[in-house]
Amino acid sequence: MKEDYTDIIQQVSQAVFEAIKEREENLSSEVKELDGELAKLLRLIGREVMSKCLNEAAEKVTNESKKTGKRDSPSREA
Repeated sequence: MKEDYTDIIQQVSQAVFEAIKEREENLSSEVKELDGELAKLLRLIGREVMSKCLNEAAEKVTNESKKTGKRDSPSREA
């Protein structure tokens, strides 16, 4: 990736922190499990972001192919 995403990291970190703080009533007693649970949450977020990126790329390629009249597979000649 070519861009610096520091600003996005800060925004997402703050949003996740606020969500955890609001939803986890016993955060201080759950500190031991927090690392593992946060890792699971971040994997799910990563999977969702990756899915969106791949869908966007597929849509772009499909649209470009439609514009230029290209097909995904070569035509078969009899």
